[in-house]
Amino acid sequence: MPFGLKNAPATFQRLVNGVLAGKDAFCAAYLDDIAVYSSSWEEHLLHLKEVLQALQQAGLTIKASKCQIGQGSAVYLGHLVGGGKVQPLQAKIETIKAWQPPRTLTEVRAFLGLTGYYRRFVKGYGTIVTPLTELTSKKQPRLVNWTEACQKAFDALKEAMCTAPVLMAPDYSQEFIVQTDASEHGIGAVLAQLNEEGRDQPVVFISRRLLPREQRWSAIEREAFAVVWALKKLRPYLFGTHFRVQTDHRPLRWLMQMRGENPKLLRWSISLQGMDFTVEHRPGVDHANADGLSRYFRLSDESSQEVG
Repeated sequence: MPFGLKNAPATFQRLVNGVLAGKDAFCAAYLDDIAVYSSSWEEHLLHLKEVLQALQQAGLTIKASKCQIGQGSAVYLGHLVGGGKVQPLQAKIETIKAWQPPRTLTEVRAFLGLTGYYRRFVKGYGTIVTPLTELTSKKQPRLVNWTEACQKAFDALKEAMCTAPVLMAPDYSQEFIVQTDASEHGIGAVLAQLNEEGRDQPVVFISRRLLPREQRWSAIEREAFAVVWALKKLRPYLFGTHFRVQTDHRPLRWLMQMRGENPKLLRWSISLQGMDFTVEHRPGVDHANADGLSRYFRLSDESSQEVG
């Protein structure tokens, strides 16, 4: 396939998807980056054989020097993946750590582009970067006005990236847990699963600032909206499986049986009918993950942004 064609990536991705169809349980492909994962060495050899035969039958070739076989962990799309965990590449973290304060709009965008790729690892990413994203508006000059607020945001983001938690790779054979919460200013959610020790291990963090009109909703409306928004964002992980939704707002236990005169809650309840989940009440003292995300937002920042 010639380089430079606008539709070349999409066309090649469709080709690879067709060649590897039916192998989703042990194989993932992003363009020409193919990952084969298995639970044991014997199983891995069988999986490799299937993938290589499929590529051969399709007339595709691979370069041996670029292959890594039988690895406990591997670099994939800018992440170190292995052992049921996902984390940013250390080289990328070192680059962020050594980044000097931007002087131009281009440098600000480059910094936000790199850190934004790893936003799923950082709680409240959208709020932390607000002073920096404001520098990228069309009204701003090429040479940025680097304020004290910008420097604080820059330092806070670098610190957050350097101390980002290791996320658990999603295990689709295990139950997912969605922990949601809402405050007057924002909503947040954590997708988690139980690790080998029986403790919640985060898979991804997401959060969003509430719009001014949304901030005027009642507490139960904000809490319900947090659930609806989170399940929509996390649908690729959750659809077709049974999962648990944990909230510190007790009335939400009856979200799926909503009755009454509030059309907003009824509409949201209906929108969730296609998903299979159980709502559990979790006391606020045990709900720190999602609670912290929702309360990271402040009234002084009214624009809506998301994390993850």
